[in-house]
Amino acid sequence: MCPGYGFDRKIEDTVFFKILKGLLIVFVLSGTDYSARAEDQLVFSTAENVLMGKVAENVLRQAYQSLGITISVVGYPALRALVNADEGIVDGELIRVKGLEADYKNLIMIPVPLTTMEGVAFTKNPDIRIKGFDSLKPFSIAFRRGIKFAEKGTDGMNRTVLDTLEHAFLLLTKDRVDVVISTRLTGLVLINRLRYQGIRTLEPPLVRTYLYHYLHQKHKALVPMITTSLQQMQNEGKITREKERVIRELLKSSQVEHGH
Repeated sequence: MCPGYGFDRKIEDTVFFKILKGLLIVFVLSGTDYSARAEDQLVFSTAENVLMGKVAENVLRQAYQSLGITISVVGYPALRALVNADEGIVDGELIRVKGLEADYKNLIMIPVPLTTMEGVAFTKNPDIRIKGFDSLKPFSIAFRRGIKFAEKGTDGMNRTVLDTLEHAFLLLTKDRVDVVISTRLTGLVLINRLRYQGIRTLEPPLVRTYLYHYLHQKHKALVPMITTSLQQMQNEGKITREKERVIRELLKSSQVEHGH
């Protein structure tokens, strides 16, 4: 054995383990960096033509930005949007009603309401007064296919279910039906865009529901962080102000004046 061999071996071992340790650190950091990069950009699905979705999109853009994450939103037919979110094809659903996780097991609801959906009835008849769905029984009703709250609330009533809301309002202007059911904002914007006169909103709303954001479970680590960010925005009044701003812009763009 060469003199000093044991000492040199110790040096070699030390150098080897330092190199190994360094490689492990690089590997771990690379993995962490990869995970972070994977969540730099999130894509959310949403049902097409949901006007109040713009409120949620703007609020969530700010909330995720505070976490260093940018988002994009893709519209799909309503059911396809949910399926894509549940299957993880996208990263979550922009906004939906509460309780979807009962049927879509991979979705986690973020428990901060982003906006509201108001379902209302529209009419030309100045004598009609309503309070809830039961009060609609004497009247003929029209609404667009797929509006679940209308389908459920008018079950067994004299109703016409159509492919478009435009068709429903056309029947109303021709006195073929007494009332049209729609979400408030969508109905008001459409009435003005089509330049229909003499149509009014019946109060109170038939339904009023909070809408929430959903994340796919693959991002469950983000849930407490985005919840905290949204709660802070809610406490500061930012969500309410954004809702009011978007509504004003949508109504102004369609030149609708109303008391919301």
